[in-house]
Amino acid sequence: MATQGMYSKAIDDTFGTTNSSTQSSTKGKTQAEGSENTKSADKEGDIDSGNYHIKLVSVTKSGNDYEGKPTAILTYELTNKKNENSNFMDVDIQAFQNGHELDTAIYMDQPEGYDAESSTQAIQPGASKTVTVGYVLEDEISPVSIEASGTLDMSDAKVTGEFSLQ
Repeated sequence: MATQGMYSKAIDDTFGTTNSSTQSSTKGKTQAEGSENTKSADKEGDIDSGNYHIKLVSVTKSGNDYEGKPTAILTYELTNKKNENSNFMDVDIQAFQNGHELDTAIYMDQPEGYDAESSTQAIQPGASKTVTVGYVLEDEISPVSIEASGTLDMSDAKVTGEFSLQ
């Protein structure tokens, strides 16, 4: 489980940084041109050039991670709209609190409602799946913002949502 968390963190760091840089330069160009190419949906919409439909369901406080830090679990529903099985690398999910990206949580004991493998299992065409991802919180009060997009999607389509911690 700890190894999976390390790989997940490495993937998040690699693709999150690359994706953020790409989005920043694209957004700057869009604003300079005065056009509205960036598409953002509140908690539900299509990403990855329409290959996936995502619905951000909830962010709830959870147990502590392996270092004893507070965490929250993001739950989302993902539908594969492609004509082939999904690839977990196609979807980029980022969580933020107080303007800072949150680290992926690594748990010693799997919290209730959390499935560590749900984000890496393939989905057949037309099928939907509930996915959970844990994040290490900066604090237990501030809301958590989620941004979902296609990892290599050039359309800038993004689904966003802000969640109060309960």
